[in-house]
Amino acid sequence: MSNHEPLTRFSQNLSEFVRRLPVWVTAFITHELLMLCAYFVPYPTFPGVQHRAFAGLGHFWFQWDALWYISIGQHGYQHLPGVPALAGTAFFPWLPLMIRVVGVYPSFGLTQLAFATTLWLLVRLCRNLGLSTGQIAAAVFLLALNPAAIYFSTLYAEPWTVFFILSSIDFGRRQRWGYASVFGLLAATTQATGVLVGIFPLTEFLWSLSRRRWHMARGPFVWGLGPFLGIASFAAYLGGRFHNPLLFASIQSTPYWSASWRWPWLQWYAALRLALTHKPVDVLLLGLWAVVSLFLVSIPFLFRSMQFSLDPFRIGLIVYGLVGIILSLSFYHAHSPLYSTVRIVSIYFPLYIGISRGPRWFGTTSLILFTSLAFYGALLFTHQWWYQ
Repeated sequence: MSNHEPLTRFSQNLSEFVRRLPVWVTAFITHELLMLCAYFVPYPTFPGVQHRAFAGLGHFWFQWDALWYISIGQHGYQHLPGVPALAGTAFFPWLPLMIRVVGVYPSFGLTQLAFATTLWLLVRLCRNLGLSTGQIAAAVFLLALNPAAIYFSTLYAEPWTVFFILSSIDFGRRQRWGYASVFGLLAATTQATGVLVGIFPLTEFLWSLSRRRWHMARGPFVWGLGPFLGIASFAAYLGGRFHNPLLFASIQSTPYWSASWRWPWLQWYAALRLALTHKPVDVLLLGLWAVVSLFLVSIPFLFRSMQFSLDPFRIGLIVYGLVGIILSLSFYHAHSPLYSTVRIVSIYFPLYIGISRGPRWFGTTSLILFTSLAFYGALLFTHQWWYQ
C-alpha cells in the first residue's frame, strides 16, 4: 500500500458522503463555513459601533442592527440608551421578544435552525414548481450564498421573514389554512415587508372569486387574516403606547434614519453613476449595482418559465418577486444609493428561482458574484465595518 492510498481513500469517502447529502444541507454547511472563514480572516477592525451607547454588546456576529434588537429586547422601545427617543420603533417586535424570552445566544442558535429549515422549504417549493435537480440546487445555493448572507447568520429579521413566509406558503399549498395564517401573522411581526406574504392568499382568494367558487374562497380569506393581524397588532401596540399606530413608518423619515421613497430607477441609475465617477471606481458599489441588475433580469425568466402553467400560486410568486424588487429599489437612504438595498431585496426568494430558470451561464455568473460579495460583506460586517 502506498503512503498516499489512505489519504486518497479518505478523500473519496468524503466526496461520496458530501455527494449524498441533501442539497439544502450542503448549501447550509457551505453558508456557515463561508461566514466563519470571513470572521477568522485577519482584517483591520474598525470601531463602527462605538458611537452607540450599547456598542459594548458588539462582538462576533452581533453588530449594527443586531445590537438594536438585543437592546430593544433588554430595555424595550421607550428607554434605549444613547439614541433619539422612539428611534427603535423602526424595528418590528419578533426578534426583541424572542431575545427577551430565551436570551441572545439561544436566539442566535434558533436563527441558524430557522435558516436551515428555510433552505429545506425552498427545495420543497421548487419541486412543487417542477424545477429540475440542477435548477433546485442553483436556487438553494443562490439563497444560501446571496450577497446579504451574513444577515441570515446573525440576529437580523431577514432569516425569520423568509422562514415564516415559506412556512406560511407551504401550509397554504396544502390547504392547512389555520397554520398558514399563523405563520403569515408571524412573518408580519418580523419587519414591515413581512406583510407581503398576504399576496399569496390574496391571489388565491381573487382566483376563487373570479371563478365563482365561493366555498373555496373561505380558506384563503382565513390565511390572509394572519398577515393583517400581525402588522395590526404592532400598530395597535404603538398606538396604545405612543399614540401613533404608524410610528414604525413615520420614524424612518426622521433625521436619525433619513429614509425616503423614490422612483426605483432613480436609485439604480444613481448607484451606477456614483460607482463609475468615484476616483478610483467604487468596486463594492458597482458589485452591489450588478447584483440588483441580476435580480431585475431574473423577473423575465420567472415570467417566461411560468406563462404556460399559470395558477394563483404562480401568479403570487411573480407578483411577490416583482413587488419586492420595486419596493427595495424605491426605499432610499440619504447616505448613499443602494444603502441597504441588497439586504432588503435578499428575502424575495422568487428572484432566486428566476435566476435558476435562466441560461446556465447566467446562473453561474450570478452565483460567483453572489458568493464573492457574501464573503467580502461578511468580512466587513464581522470586523465592524458597515456593509448594507
